[in-house]
Amino acid sequence: MRSSGIYIFLYGSEMRGLPGERILGSLEHSRQPASADGTLYAPSASFPVAVFGDGSGNAVKGELVQVQESRMAAALTALSQANGYLGKGNTGNTVELVEIDAHPFGGEEVIGHVWAFAAPKHFTPDAADAIEGGDWRAYRESLSGQQGITPAASSLAQASAG
Repeated sequence: MRSSGIYIFLYGSEMRGLPGERILGSLEHSRQPASADGTLYAPSASFPVAVFGDGSGNAVKGELVQVQESRMAAALTALSQANGYLGKGNTGNTVELVEIDAHPFGGEEVIGHVWAFAAPKHFTPDAADAIEGGDWRAYRESLSGQQGITPAASSLAQASAG
């Protein structure tokens, strides 16, 4: 996957097969499974937040998305709107935009300077459940009791079928 472009680490509903997968649409060049050091939390059943580099020894599972440099501003704008990022230092942010290191699955070297949306500075880990294994998809499946489909995806499928 190592080639020219910018990388974004996604760990929530924007992952493949989940309701927000199409947010990036044609802006993405490629995508592969990856992880990042940190802890994933569920402040609600609708979305996760990650605290990266917390020294916990945990890993957040997600996807490493490559975006061409010429499309990066559009990609970050789309993801910012979807995730409640209003700009650096804005007290209304539900997430912060940070740079992290990501670990692609399959033994590739660590990729540095990867953009990711992290828990905002005012986030209190005690106020949310830590997601065991750092895997949002598995967590959502455990809540829904349906393998491979989230409650949001299920209601979308039912709405379009009706």
